[in-house]
Amino acid sequence: MALGSALSESALRNNAMMHYGNKIMIVDTINNGVGIELTQEGLEKIEEYAKMGLYGITKDNAYGKDVYVFKGSMMEELKDFIQDTRYVKETLDLNREGDFKALSQKGGVNFENINAKTNIVFANGIHNTLQDARNSANLIQRGFLNRQVGIVNNATRGFINDVLEYNPNTLSVTDFIIANQIQKLSPNTIYTAHSAANKDINNANFLNATTNTETKYKLISIGSPIAESELRESTNAVGAELVRQVNHPYDPVAGILNSGERERYSKDLGEYVEQIYPRGYTTPTSENTRGIIIHHVEYQHLKKYHPFKSYYNNPEFQLQQTIQRLLMQDAMKEVKEKGLGDDKE
Repeated sequence: MALGSALSESALRNNAMMHYGNKIMIVDTINNGVGIELTQEGLEKIEEYAKMGLYGITKDNAYGKDVYVFKGSMMEELKDFIQDTRYVKETLDLNREGDFKALSQKGGVNFENINAKTNIVFANGIHNTLQDARNSANLIQRGFLNRQVGIVNNATRGFINDVLEYNPNTLSVTDFIIANQIQKLSPNTIYTAHSAANKDINNANFLNATTNTETKYKLISIGSPIAESELRESTNAVGAELVRQVNHPYDPVAGILNSGERERYSKDLGEYVEQIYPRGYTTPTSENTRGIIIHHVEYQHLKKYHPFKSYYNNPEFQLQQTIQRLLMQDAMKEVKEKGLGDDKE
């Protein structure tokens, strides 16, 4: 089943999910923003239900994600299971402020200025503190002082842990909370996703699509490990729009992980290294040396070309101009609609 076919109507509601640690194990398609933390015994019981084909638990509509889908309301149909402390550690409702803070802490995600007044959102990638995210958001804010810039910060747990956490085929508590918060944005909010934030928004789109929830934001994808085609499919599925994807030719995050960039990146990197260490120059350890040089070059390129600041300040990419154009288009649309409304009166 294509992801795009999941959104057949607008229905502003969230789904319930069950998670083990930070990994989501199962989502449903109906209920209201509830995170249910499983015990080890609870996890085993859910997997047992799935193997037995009980409660319609399946991965048929998981769109390639490593997650079970419950076709119905877990809160209603698994009520006894959820209330059993052998199976469930804790149940948190995102609609309650205290529960929202507790689940956000578990997911390691922070939000600032995410509401209906937000015009632009900055979402960071791996190895970024909240202050790092604020610094990047401030780059945008300087050019749009009369606009509200919000922040989605998937907080760092250290570089190694962040890398280990990155898996585009699994869903996390973080994805669930981001999916919930996106629904608070007004239509046409500009969402700038840098690096692994593209994975987060892609997964959030999946979660909202499972409940037919429409989120009409405009996505600018920057330094993305997720292919443009995949992001376009998931944004279309929730009524959003992928405006553009920008990847520096030497950015190793996009080049290595993004399936749409991999072949081109490998060719460009090879040509770049060839200038430094020609293959014609051979020694008994030449291939090992070449490999070391490639890793060194990629590390230097990671520091130079991947940071959001390097993208935003690069005149070639015109990111500020893209945001300005989108804001102007939205303003002109509002004026036109207001004029049509006045004509009817």
